[in-house]
Amino acid sequence: MTLKPAERQATGEQLAANFERSGLSREQVCEDLEFTEDELDASLELREMVDPVDVWVLRDYLELAVRQAGADPVEYTVLTEEARTEAYKWYVLRDAPQPGTGALPVVADNADID
Repeated sequence: MTLKPAERQATGEQLAANFERSGLSREQVCEDLEFTEDELDASLELREMVDPVDVWVLRDYLELAVRQAGADPVEYTVLTEEARTEAYKWYVLRDAPQPGTGALPVVADNADID
């Protein structure tokens, strides 16, 4: 998925707005996502060589964090659910951890237990 300059700018602004709304520190985000400071900056700024999977994880993480803070996240105009469907064709996306814990979300196991 290649973004045009205007799409990069808009997405960067949306990520930054949700980061601010989350109330989390840079240190907490880096710890939870296991990002270095440079990886966080690259993802927030959508630098040329950033891993697209990192951007999706950051997007999802910030959205969760904003909701946990009791606010509504800024909507994404490029990183939409429709775009996620397309991204799955190119990347192996991973789940974002729970903000403030770094733990992956618990998924209910529907397997029959005897």
